[in-house]
Amino acid sequence: MVFRTTSEEQEKAKKDNLEMLRTIEVQAARTLGERKFFGGDNIGIVDSAFGGIAHWFGVIEDALVRMG
Repeated sequence: MVFRTTSEEQEKAKKDNLEMLRTIEVQAARTLGERKFFGGDNIGIVDSAFGGIAHWFGVIEDALVRMG
Protein backbone atom coordinates (compact mmCIF):
# COMPACT_ATOMS: atom_id res chain seq x y z
CA MET A 1 0.00 0.00 0.00
CA VAL A 2 2.82 2.41 0.81
CA PHE A 3 4.25 2.09 -2.69
CA ARG A 4 0.98 3.10 -4.36
CA THR A 5 0.32 6.24 -2.37
CA THR A 6 1.38 9.85 -2.73
CA SER A 7 4.31 11.24 -0.80
CA GLU A 8 1.91 13.10 1.50
CA GLU A 9 0.06 9.88 2.31
CA GLN A 10 3.38 8.09 2.89
CA GLU A 11 4.54 10.80 5.28
CA LYS A 12 1.28 10.61 7.21
CA ALA A 13 1.54 6.80 7.37
CA LYS A 14 5.12 7.01 8.69
CA LYS A 15 4.15 9.54 11.35
CA ASP A 16 1.12 7.47 12.35
CA ASN A 17 3.22 4.31 12.63
CA LEU A 18 5.89 6.01 14.73
CA GLU A 19 3.20 7.39 17.03
CA MET A 20 1.70 3.91 17.44
CA LEU A 21 5.12 2.47 18.29
CA ARG A 22 5.69 5.21 20.87
CA THR A 23 2.26 4.59 22.41
CA ILE A 24 2.92 0.85 22.69
CA GLU A 25 6.35 1.51 24.21
CA VAL A 26 4.99 3.96 26.80
CA GLN A 27 2.06 1.73 27.77
CA ALA A 28 4.29 -1.34 28.09
CA ALA A 29 6.70 0.59 30.33
CA ARG A 30 3.82 1.81 32.50
CA THR A 31 2.29 -1.64 32.75
CA LEU A 32 5.52 -3.46 33.49
CA GLY A 33 7.08 -0.93 35.83
CA GLU A 34 9.62 -2.89 37.86
CA ARG A 35 8.00 -6.25 37.14
CA LYS A 36 9.73 -8.81 34.98
CA PHE A 37 6.54 -9.97 33.23
CA PHE A 38 3.10 -8.49 32.51
CA GLY A 39 1.55 -11.06 34.85
CA GLY A 40 3.98 -10.31 37.67
CA ASP A 41 6.38 -13.12 38.52
CA ASN A 42 5.13 -15.60 35.94
CA ILE A 43 5.36 -15.46 32.17
CA GLY A 44 2.04 -15.56 30.33
CA ILE A 45 0.49 -15.31 26.89
CA VAL A 46 0.75 -11.51 26.82
CA ASP A 47 4.48 -11.71 27.48
CA SER A 48 4.90 -14.25 24.68
CA ALA A 49 2.85 -12.22 22.21
CA PHE A 50 4.48 -8.90 23.07
CA GLY A 51 7.98 -10.37 23.16
CA GLY A 52 7.57 -11.67 19.64
CA ILE A 53 6.88 -8.23 18.23
CA ALA A 54 8.82 -6.02 20.64
CA HIS A 55 12.10 -7.11 19.08
CA TRP A 56 11.05 -5.55 15.78
CA PHE A 57 10.05 -2.13 17.17
CA GLY A 58 13.57 -0.73 16.83
CA VAL A 59 13.97 -2.13 13.34
CA ILE A 60 10.64 -0.68 12.20
CA GLU A 61 11.37 2.68 13.79
CA ASP A 62 14.80 2.86 12.13
CA ALA A 63 13.28 2.01 8.75
CA LEU A 64 10.57 4.65 9.11
CA VAL A 65 13.08 7.30 10.16
CA ARG A 66 15.41 6.49 7.26
CA MET A 67 12.50 6.71 4.81
CA GLY A 68 11.62 10.18 5.82
